[in-house]
Amino acid sequence: VTCDTPSITVTSNENGTYTAVLPNSSGTYTFRAAYHGADGYGDATAECTVSVTAQSSGGGSSSGSSSSGSKDTVTKNPDGSVTTTSTDKKTGTITATTERPDGTKEIVVTEKNGTVTTTTEQTDGGKEILETRTDGTVISTAIDPDGGAVEKVTDANKDIAITVSSSDGKTLAHIALPAQIPPPEKEFVDVPKDHWAEQGIHEMASLGVISGTGEDRYDMDANLQRGDLAAMLFRLSNGDAEYTSSFEDVPADKYYAKSVVWASEVGIVRGDGNGRFRPENSITREELAVVLFNYANLLHLDTSVNSGALNDFTDGGQTNGWAQDGMAWCINHGILSGRGGGILDPGAKITRAETAVMLQCFLVIILPQCFHINPSLFSGYGKFSFHRFQRIFYLLYQGGLEQMAVFSLNADFSVFY
Repeated sequence: VTCDTPSITVTSNENGTYTAVLPNSSGTYTFRAAYHGADGYGDATAECTVSVTAQSSGGGSSSGSSSSGSKDTVTKNPDGSVTTTSTDKKTGTITATTERPDGTKEIVVTEKNGTVTTTTEQTDGGKEILETRTDGTVISTAIDPDGGAVEKVTDANKDIAITVSSSDGKTLAHIALPAQIPPPEKEFVDVPKDHWAEQGIHEMASLGVISGTGEDRYDMDANLQRGDLAAMLFRLSNGDAEYTSSFEDVPADKYYAKSVVWASEVGIVRGDGNGRFRPENSITREELAVVLFNYANLLHLDTSVNSGALNDFTDGGQTNGWAQDGMAWCINHGILSGRGGGILDPGAKITRAETAVMLQCFLVIILPQCFHINPSLFSGYGKFSFHRFQRIFYLLYQGGLEQMAVFSLNADFSVFY
C-alpha cells in the first residue's frame, strides 16, 4: 500500500492492516493497494481517497475528531460508497463502516489484539458476520431476516462445529466434526477390507451417524429405509425431538419416531401428502438426493444448482420434477454419480453402503479443504466435476500422503465418474 504524497509513510501491521499518520492540515490523499498474483490469482489494484479537514487547537466539531475520545476519517470510494473510520484512542479498536449505494453496509472492527470482525448488513435485514482471531479460530454467522441463524466455528485445530438456530433461539441442529476422523472403536464384521464403501461406513460409524443391525454387522447390501435416513441425520445433528408427530404411520414407540418428527419439523423430509411418511419403505436415489439438498439448505451451504448436470446421463430426464434440483446439486458436488454407461437410475433403491458413502461425500463439503487447487487446471476434462476431484484428493489425503505418489494429474478421470 502506498500514498501519492511521498512524505506519508504507510506501515504494514501484523494483522494484515496498514496504518498511515496524516498531518493536521486540510488536504486529500490517495492510497493505492497492489497485489501481485500468486497461486493462480491475477494481479489486482485498488485505490481510495481520504479527505482531511484541519482541526483547530481549541478542538471543536470538525469531521476529523469527536469528543468521545475517538478520531474519525471519512473516505469517498470510487464505487460510490462512503467509509467512516473511527479509532478509539483508549482501546485502540478501529471501526470502519462502509455504506454502499445499494443500501448494504459493511462494518469491520479491528481490535488491538488482532481480532477482526466483519459484519455485512443486507437491505432485507439479514446479516453475515465473520470473526477471525489470531489463534486461527474463525467464526462465521449468517442471520436470516426472520432471526434464524447458522453459526460455523472452525477452531485453531481445524475442528468444526455448526449450530442452526430458529428465530426464537431454539437449537435445530448442532454438528461437531473433528479435522481428523478417528477410527471406530469396533469395525463391522461384514464390511470387507478394501471394499469401495469401507472407509465411508467406518468413518460414519466413528462419528456416530450410522449404526449396525446387531452382532457387529452393518448389512451393507440391504436397501436403506426412509426412517433410517432420518435417524442418521438426527444423530449427526444432535437433533431435538421435543415435537409431536403429524404422521399417522410413525408411532412413538418406533426407534425412528423422534428422528422423523425432527427431520420433518426442520424441513429436511416430507410425507406423502396424505398424512403418512412411509418410514419403512426403501428410499430411492432421487429421494435421498433431495433430503441431502434440503439438509444443505438448513446448514446454509451453497445450494446453487447447475441443472444441466442431468443432461450428462441418458436417463437424466426420468428424474421427477420435485427431485431435479436435489439430484443436480448432488451430482455437481460429487455426492452422487452414475452407475456406468451414462445411466443415472434416479428411481432405483439405494443401499446402506451407498448411503454411508454419500453422507461421507456430503461432509467433505463441510470439512476444511486439505488442498486448494485452481479449478481451471481441469477445465479440459469435460464432464468431470471439480468438486469430485476435491473429494478424491481429500480421501487420498485421509488415506495417507504416500498414496498420492500413484495419483497422476494426467490420469483418465473417467475412472472416477
